[in-house]
Amino acid sequence: MKDRNYSLAIFTIFLGFVFLLSTADDGSIHDLLRTYGLPPGLLPSAVKSYNLDRRTGFLEVHLDGPSLAKYDGFVFFNQTVRGNLSHGSLR
Repeated sequence: MKDRNYSLAIFTIFLGFVFLLSTADDGSIHDLLRTYGLPPGLLPSAVKSYNLDRRTGFLEVHLDGPSLAKYDGFVFFNQTVRGNLSHGSLR
């Protein structure tokens, strides 16, 4: 009985971690950028969804469509933007 309770406790903890990992990207891309020490306005506001592989830092952002943003100059964004995200850097 003791082994069964131990297994149940481990399984419950595992499910908790799975839940936390699956909801980690539920915030906005702008919140994610802030978390990584980047300005939230780095990407356009028309972000439909994004995927981040936290292990490798590979980030894929899906916009509503191609867009043109103005910073110091104009920057064109394709509908899908891919890069590597690390603290203070998006390449």
